[in-house]
Amino acid sequence: MAHPSWQRSLGICSHEVQTVWLFFLHHFLLGIGTILVYVSANLMLLENNPETSLPLAYGVAAIATILVGKIYTYFEHHLTMPRLTSLRKNAL
Repeated sequence: MAHPSWQRSLGICSHEVQTVWLFFLHHFLLGIGTILVYVSANLMLLENNPETSLPLAYGVAAIATILVGKIYTYFEHHLTMPRLTSLRKNAL
């Protein structure tokens, strides 16, 4: 079966099209949800003391993002796949 040009340019095999489409849809909807939360949070912060709460919220969000990234990096490098699967089996 011939690949359409967009599949060929992205390096997607014909048996991967459904999986790639589902990942795209998942990330798209996740992005929409993130935007809705972001806009709602900004509106609430701007409604109540925007000169103090908005910069504080951005600072706390930046620090939290850095901390979560560091924690993720630590576990990404220290936990192997067999260890992760055994942790998941034990949790269930």
